Amino acid sequence: MVGTVKLAIVVPVLTQFQMFTEMMATVDVEHRLYVIESYRENNGVSWAWNTGMDRALADGYEYALICNDDIWFEPGAIGKMYNTIIKTGAVLVSPNQNGNLPQDGVVPGADFFCFMVDIKQLLEKCGRFDHNFWPAYFEDNDMHWRINLAGATALMNRDAIVYHHGSATQNAIPAFPVTPPEQFLNNMRYYVEKWGGEPGKECFEHPYNNPALGIKDFR
Repeated sequence: MVGTVKLAIVVPVLTQFQMFTEMMATVDVEHRLYVIESYRENNGVSWAWNTGMDRALADGYEYALICNDDIWFEPGAIGKMYNTIIKTGAVLVSPNQNGNLPQDGVVPGADFFCFMVDIKQLLEKCGRFDHNFWPAYFEDNDMHWRINLAGATALMNRDAIVYHHGSATQNAIPAFPVTPPEQFLNNMRYYVEKWGGEPGKECFEHPYNNPALGIKDFR
């Protein structure tokens, strides 16, 4: 790994305690762990990610690996993401989910099931994750659009493989998903209100098409 930069690992934990334990067994770098106790009170993904970044930054950490609790790392994957964000100056670096994409090095892109973030750069250029997307879904699309608007760089290191169970927390109790269908639709409607279209069809450069607002602003 490059230099002596310290790494924080931020993991919101809601229900998947065993998967979290299994994930941590695959971490192969020095780090400080920040468990965000969503199981005590589920304030949503955005709140959990913001809280983790705040705690890490207050303790002097420049970079954080923020990840779901239902993943596990291929050996060396964290180091590859870490080296990429340091060498490139990107605001965010994500891995190749389940190795589904060609292993062809570093390319533009973002995937928020697991991502390395330059905390201060993200907050200064793009702002905090929007807590109006609650409890989950579309907070990642919102941030990716803001990264694009800010002219910042989000990259994917496709040689870094991270495996993801996928929706293990969302569907832990199938009859009672964490984000019910009606709330998913509410989040999507809010996204369209905020950016003028669904993900991939955005047409606003200012939140809610209000030129008085910057990309960091939300209700």
